[in-house]
Amino acid sequence: QVALLSAFAEMGLKLRVDMPQQSMEIASIFFRQSTTATEAKENIKALNEQRERNAKALQEKMKLNKKEVKHFNPVDAFPGDAIIFMRVLNLLRGLSASLNVRIVYLDIMRPFAESTLLGSLTRGPSTNSEWIYDSPVNSEVESKLRSLLLEMGSDKILGLQVCAYKDGKVIIDTAAGTLGKYDPRPVQPDSLFPVFSVTKGITAGMVHWLVDQGKLKYEETVADIWPKFGTNKKELIKVHHLLNHTSGLHNALGDVVKTDPMSVCDWEEMLDQIAKSTPETEPGSSQIYHYLSFGWLCGGLIEQHASGRKFQEILEEAIVHPLHIEGELYVGIPPGVESRL
Repeated sequence: QVALLSAFAEMGLKLRVDMPQQSMEIASIFFRQSTTATEAKENIKALNEQRERNAKALQEKMKLNKKEVKHFNPVDAFPGDAIIFMRVLNLLRGLSASLNVRIVYLDIMRPFAESTLLGSLTRGPSTNSEWIYDSPVNSEVESKLRSLLLEMGSDKILGLQVCAYKDGKVIIDTAAGTLGKYDPRPVQPDSLFPVFSVTKGITAGMVHWLVDQGKLKYEETVADIWPKFGTNKKELIKVHHLLNHTSGLHNALGDVVKTDPMSVCDWEEMLDQIAKSTPETEPGSSQIYHYLSFGWLCGGLIEQHASGRKFQEILEEAIVHPLHIEGELYVGIPPGVESRL
């Protein structure tokens, strides 16, 4: 969502990033497919009902009265090109409705958008003729890996990195392909990739690191370490319950993120929300994957021992510096690395 809204902002259509749901509603109206006249009437009714629901949610979130909600505008700037674009689409929708045909505008516009985008992008440093990024070969096994990648074919792989250590030394550091379907820059050894739930293992490792240092015990009650956590039947949850996904908070934060997807960008707000949450099962009674809550459960626990330091600072002390991987591992996106994304 943020990427799409940022792209709109670059062309002058400034939708409010702090109101993603309302802004994305505007974006979806742009690209909705045409329908027959009968279906169009039903769609308008459904859109109006959805707007009413969104207005109520906005009123609760922003603490606005009904009059203020009615005049609240999620658009900060609307360029003339976008207005003409909308008018053309509305004319096409009207024509489609009159002819009782359906048209998916994205299918029509996609090849032209792709051609324009790919033609204007800077392709970055040149790759070698064999598609693999031109970097030193560290070992015989890396040579074999590169041969395997070539056999697999560059047309079957978008982009990748492979890095391996043995006895503290790098034996493989290979990058190949491009950063994206619409981003033909080559993947380089320092390109950054999102790893999603792989950070669960990293975060759990930081908790074990605290245990190894004697600052934490697996049998300790979380509320004794994190006082705000000790509410709503969470008083008996222990450190090991967080680590093995048996705290009963497997669905915690789901409703929060559904209501406001941007809330995940506010670390302190998410810690407050997890501290207020209520478990669905008794601690230790059920092992259910904590798909969303795990990071903030362990993260809040870790920061209680940090003397005011941020999570990334603790990560660097526990993992990044000892492994000498400075500049390679982040939780969040710090300033200055955008060109590597």
